[in-house]
Order: sequence, then structure tokens, then C-alpha cells
Amino acid sequence: MPYDGLVTKNICNELSSILLEGKIDKIIQPNKDETLLFIRNNRVTYKLLLSANAENARAHITEVKSIENPTKPFNFCMVLRKYLLGAKLVNIFQPNNDRIINFTFENSNELGDKETKILIIEMMGKHSNIILTTENNTIIDSIHHIDFEISSVREVMPGRKYILPPSQDKQNPFSIKKADFDNILQSDNKLSAHFTGICTLVSNSLNISSYDEFNNFINHKVQPVVLLDNNIPKDFYFIDLPSNYNKKHFDSLSQAIDYFYTYKLENRKIESAKNELAHIVSKLVSKYEKNLEIVNKKIESTKDMEKLKIEGELLSSNLYKVKPFDKEITLDNYYTGCPITLQLNPNLTASQNLQNIFKKYNKLKNTLVACSKQKEELISALNYFESLFYEIHTQKYIEDLEEIKLELIEQGIIKKVSKEQKDMPSKPLEFDVSNYKVLIGKNNIQNDKLTFHI
Repeated sequence: MPYDGLVTKNICNELSSILLEGKIDKIIQPNKDETLLFIRNNRVTYKLLLSANAENARAHITEVKSIENPTKPFNFCMVLRKYLLGAKLVNIFQPNNDRIINFTFENSNELGDKETKILIIEMMGKHSNIILTTENNTIIDSIHHIDFEISSVREVMPGRKYILPPSQDKQNPFSIKKADFDNILQSDNKLSAHFTGICTLVSNSLNISSYDEFNNFINHKVQPVVLLDNNIPKDFYFIDLPSNYNKKHFDSLSQAIDYFYTYKLENRKIESAKNELAHIVSKLVSKYEKNLEIVNKKIESTKDMEKLKIEGELLSSNLYKVKPFDKEITLDNYYTGCPITLQLNPNLTASQNLQNIFKKYNKLKNTLVACSKQKEELISALNYFESLFYEIHTQKYIEDLEEIKLELIEQGIIKKVSKEQKDMPSKPLEFDVSNYKVLIGKNNIQNDKLTFHI
């Protein structure tokens, strides 16, 4: 289920219960779409993640530890630090059950006067944004700037007035009257078409036939759940809806959202790393296959080598029979017992014709020796890169893919990044079999460690 208005409402309630009156200790912006607020309240520091990513827009408390803090902060991060560091969170509000949250902060300016700032996150697909405004709704800055060239409907730029996104002419489900609801129910029963905050997937999975059932649904006690397919997170919602998937329940909605998106983004990161490495290795496989084809053709071109050798030996034994300006000579082939006709260059002497034959023979012989060695090297390299291609697609953890990348860097196939390579925490697979510990490397670097060190 998408991060809809009902999820937003319940995450607002959850955040209010633990964050209100807390103060911002630290602000970082890991990437161009997200910001992380460290809010300390009741001696506990919470990490509030706000994401305006088009596919993963969300707001929740996160427990993820490996969040990068860029050495050079983004401009929006600097603005947030200027106005919100040390600020107290005094209100969390959701307008009209939409996918919008307003975080109201109080802070003191340089003169010691109290000022109010509002941090707004709009979680609306490709239109998602994080916006900082003054108390009177003047935009200070936003994580994504939207000027008139991008949108003629609504500008989001510093100095402009903040206005809510255009209404979809839907009603707030928490303010609908029974008579109005009954009229909607009789018309088409598509709740998502009439109410803000209810997505189509949720609407289609419900079978609501009365006003009371509808109220019970929208005011249902929070029971966070993540839907699993073979232990792979497929979806989440704030309550347990009917589904054929297995389910994993959580104590808080933030935990469920964090679990779902951590897997989703980590899996996307893994797939991206796989695709990047697989593309590099597949190009190498194609390159070596092409080179092997060329070498095989060269080897094929040496098939007349033995014939030239025999011709040279026969001519050497019968040089005295060659007359000046002969264009050919027929000799007895003592290898087969049949006569053989040799073509000669009439402008060369018998000895020169003989030298010419052995020169061609030696050239083909050298070609065969060199190409045979090259073929062995190409087959070995091809087998290596084909096995590496298989390894890439069977890895489940980013650390193992990083080791494969390091392996390619050490061979000069991939350019080494400027920052220092960190020690990879990845370990070989480990099993206990008949009281023996069995270690299995997942890539060539691990195999080398097992073979030469462990």
C-alpha cells in the first residue's frame, strides 16, 4: 500500500507522542532528496527521516545507522541548520488528511526574540518536496525548487508565498456526514475517488457497506504490518488488511516503514551494483569471445602447415630434378605412394623455391604456436569472467559485491576511487557438517583468503 493520507495521519500521531517539545541537536542531508533531523526529547535522541524522493517519499523515525553525512553539505541543509538547530518542536499537523506534514518549530534569533519556522514535507510522488517557511507562510527554501517554467500552477521558490498543492475535489474522511457518505456509497463505492488519504489499492481491498464500518476503518487502532512474500517485504500499512501474503507485525508504524524501505532501498542498491558490475563483466566476456573467434580463425589458417612441410621435404630430396624456369614439378610422394605436383616460381632457382616453401611453413608454425598459447589464455580469462558474471548475480549482500568490485579494481579493469577503500566486513559462508566447520568463499577474494591464509 502506498504511503497514503491515513498512514500520514497515524505517523503524525506517533511522532507527536514522542517528539513534541524535543529539540534539534543535529541536521544532515545524505542526498539531494532526504534530510535527517536528530531530535532529543526525554533524554532520548530520535532520528526523524524526511524523504522527498519521487518513489520513496516518507516521514518516520529511522534506526538505520549507516547514513552518510556528506563532507560538503547541500545548500538546503545549511539553511535548515541556520534556522532550526536548537529549535523546539511545538506542533505536528496534517492538513486535510493529505500526504502533507507540517512540523512547527520555535527558536530564538540573534536578538533573542522567539521565531516560528514551519518545515513542511509533501509526499506526493514526483511532486514530493520538503519546504521551510516562516510563520506567515513565506518560503525560506526548499529541497526542490519549482519555478514557473516547471509548473505554471504552483511555484515553490524562496520568497514566494507557500500555498497548499491543488485540491483534487475530494472530501476529508474525518468530517464527512452520514447522509453524504450514504449517497457516495450508493453511487459507485469507490472510496479513493471521493476521499483524500485513501489510496486505490486500499479502497479496492475493502468491502465497506456502512458509515459505521467506514468510521471503524479510518479510526482503527494502529496495528503496523509488513506483508512478506518468501520473507521479502512487499508492502506495509498501518493496519492488518486482508491479504494472502505472510505478515510481520511491528510495535510502531515507524518501525514497519523503516523495515520496509530499508529492505527496498538496500535491495535497489544491490541490484544497481549488480547491474553495474554485470555490465562491465559482460563487455569483457564479449571482448574475449570476439578475440577467441579471431584466434580460432588464425589457427584455422595454419591447416596447410603440414602440407607445406611435406612439400618442402619432397622438393629438398629432388632439387636436382628442377630445371630452370619450371612452373611446376611432379614428384613421387613417399608418404602416400602417390605422385604430387608442386607449384614453382619460374623466376626463382630451385633452392630459392625450397626456401620460400619453408619460409611459409615456419610462418604458419610460429602463428600456430603463438595462437595456441593465446587461445589458452583467452579461454582461461573467458572462464574467469563467466564465473565472475555468475558470482555477481548470485550475491545477496552489498559487501560481497564490493569485494568483487575491489577484485576488478586490483586488476585495473575498474578505476580506483579516490577515497580509501574500507575493509570489507563480508565473510565466507559457514556450515557445521559432522562436527567439522566448512567455509565456502562467495567470490575469488574470499577463496584466496581461505586457500592461503585460513
